[in-house]
Amino acid sequence: MTAPMTAPMTAPDLLWQKEARHHALSLSVEMHGYFDFLHRNGWFDDAVDFALDQVLEFLPTDDVAAADTLEHVKTAVVQEKPEQVGNAVFHFLINDTLEKAGTAGAHPVHAVTHAYYWFRWRDDTVPGMRRLLAELPAFVEE
Repeated sequence: MTAPMTAPMTAPDLLWQKEARHHALSLSVEMHGYFDFLHRNGWFDDAVDFALDQVLEFLPTDDVAAADTLEHVKTAVVQEKPEQVGNAVFHFLINDTLEKAGTAGAHPVHAVTHAYYWFRWRDDTVPGMRRLLAELPAFVEE
């Protein structure tokens, strides 16, 4: 009898593992709460993949092992730089939500993100989201 094949770990899977989650998502309590909300409600994988597709070109990948597909690059970057990836994903999702929520160009994750912060802060949603970004370090190393 052969053992069942297990699917390879994806970038969101790696980012959610305990060790990476501790490092990557602990830059701020708010960031951790937001990602935990996404995970509990089934949006984490979609949100991370969506954001990584957008920010990967801005993350330094020179020291990441060569990979043959986009999925392999994303998993390699998460393995090598979980804090930077978590921060980049959070920055992108908040910025993009501020720009696109409620527009025709919105992705479903924008609605989920806006709703999460609206239920927390109501009328202070947009200023609160901007404060979150101001409190975090930039994700692109200068």
